[in-house]
Amino acid sequence: MGKPGVDASIVSSTSRPSALTPGQIADISVKTSPPDTYAISFLLVGEALDASLDKRTWSPIPDGAPRCACARQGATNFVVRAKIKDGPSADLQVAVSDQGFGSLAITPAYGGARSTREWIAQVVSGTTCEALAPNFPADLPGALRPPPSTTRP
Repeated sequence: MGKPGVDASIVSSTSRPSALTPGQIADISVKTSPPDTYAISFLLVGEALDASLDKRTWSPIPDGAPRCACARQGATNFVVRAKIKDGPSADLQVAVSDQGFGSLAITPAYGGARSTREWIAQVVSGTTCEALAPNFPADLPGALRPPPSTTRP
């Protein structure tokens, strides 16, 4: 059945969001350290619409990755979360659109007196700033975030 991974770490094999069209199937993979036969579960977080996973648990991690059948209803974004039993988790962001994708360049601007060490931008589709405001400063469910290497000014 696989073992718990209290002292293990897990990461998504990619730091970039998966950009898919409705109905497209994505292969999902994670890496653990140290490598072992951990009990790992997967779940969808956020506005996954009718997206589904072909399995919810893997143990041991197979050579082939889990598959995610993505939302057929339309544009959305959500997270596929992989969690080691009794251990850490890793997120893979998924964006689904039949209109294509573009790039967003964000330039931080701050006129205050305090120094700023870090900027973080998150994008959530299909909502408004007013609807998101009660969630701040927590991470927004289903938000698309840039890879860690791009979050520094």
